[in-house]
Amino acid sequence: MLSFIELMEAALPLDKVNPNPAKKEVVVIQGRFQPPTAGHLKAIKAAYKKYRKPVVIVLVKGAKSDVKFDSKTQKAVFEKMLDMPHMYIELDTGFVGNWIHELRNMGKEPKALFCGSDRVKSYQGQINRYKDQLNLDITVEEIARTGEDISASKVRDALKNDDFEEFKRNMDPSTHKLYNMLKRKI
Repeated sequence: MLSFIELMEAALPLDKVNPNPAKKEVVVIQGRFQPPTAGHLKAIKAAYKKYRKPVVIVLVKGAKSDVKFDSKTQKAVFEKMLDMPHMYIELDTGFVGNWIHELRNMGKEPKALFCGSDRVKSYQGQINRYKDQLNLDITVEEIARTGEDISASKVRDALKNDDFEEFKRNMDPSTHKLYNMLKRKI
């Protein structure tokens, strides 16, 4: 996890972020997705269901994060799971200005950002801080944890320990055939 100072050093300078809202609205979910799980799928489906807008999946690599699954692998998993309009953005940081800039340059405007409970305060703070400068009208939506306790860490452990049953508990059935391919990545 990058510190706030490291995050800001890796972020696009604020005066370079496109300040002009676009017309085509989208919703955003960002994360490391190491790998994408059934929990991520539920969050993406909830985002789409609530807003009925294409979902932009921001794949955050992070300069110091432990990335096991590259974007090609992540996209392969997502493509097995997703049946709604979606697209991807790959970034080195989770700074909101970076993906806002990317989206606006593609003619898209973020309407909502979906994130886990542990990220709401940080993202809401970033959005509030730059709201006027960047003409932002983004709602931050908390993705509440369910009692299912689905976790990418559990998936990685299952892959390391050759535990297909644990893998299946944390992954969408559409991805079960990817087990051996994901196992080779660990």
